[in-house]
Amino acid sequence: MAWQKKFQTALEHQHAGRLESAERFYRATIRDNPGFAAAHHNLGTVLHRLKRYRQSMHAFETSAKLDPDLKAAAHLGVGAVLLDMDAFEKSEIALKAAMAAAPLSSEPYRFPGRSDANAGAHGRRAAGLCRCRAARSFEPGGPFRPCRREARARRDAGRLERL
Repeated sequence: MAWQKKFQTALEHQHAGRLESAERFYRATIRDNPGFAAAHHNLGTVLHRLKRYRQSMHAFETSAKLDPDLKAAAHLGVGAVLLDMDAFEKSEIALKAAMAAAPLSSEPYRFPGRSDANAGAHGRRAAGLCRCRAARSFEPGGPFRPCRREARARRDAGRLERL
């Protein structure tokens, strides 16, 4: 089977939620074509969903090295992984790198709001709310749906104003 067919099969398995199977096909694609950055990036996404965080970060970093156009997406993936690992400060660094690599994209701005909200400090939640609002300004009427933590950030921001 050609590597293109393996990659397409991996995508189909990933979209169907068969993550172990998708991982197997992405690895086969990479074995046949190790320079194909999209396969590395998608493997990182699958490994993240499988909660294999270290391997996921390695796959994202490899995709960024192979294709500079994927640098912002790779930083975003690493930031999301670090966020799930509760490494809030490191996550923020990775997400700021994603913002620098793709300044016109609103996607990186959504995650820092969530990481600040997850960190638990009232001031960080208020800052997270500001970032969520900044993300909305990039895509007026866009598909942005506030996270549950945004309500908590609003509540805490109100507490800060009363102090």
